[in-house]
Amino acid sequence: MDALRPIVADYSGWHWLHSDMQDSTGIPARARLREITKPTLVVVGENDLPYFHNIADILAAEIPKAQKEVMPNAGHMVNMEASAAVNELLAAFIANAASECS
Repeated sequence: MDALRPIVADYSGWHWLHSDMQDSTGIPARARLREITKPTLVVVGENDLPYFHNIADILAAEIPKAQKEVMPNAGHMVNMEASAAVNELLAAFIANAASECS
């Protein structure tokens, strides 16, 4: 995929090799997922790795107003692999969330 090549080529992977300098709470993020009170859309590509499907399942289960969507025929870069479908999904989700909040 031509749009993805420069992103991956320029990525150093720094965060995989170093500690997160900004993590100062000492509380794991997973322990705080229930604090998210806004509608949340969790999107994962059908062909993504099982690890990322597990993360999506955890997010959808532990964030109170989460909705999980699996995008068919897409992998990890779902927003680039299925951009039209993702944009349609986002537009519907935002419209629905806005109507619930008003």
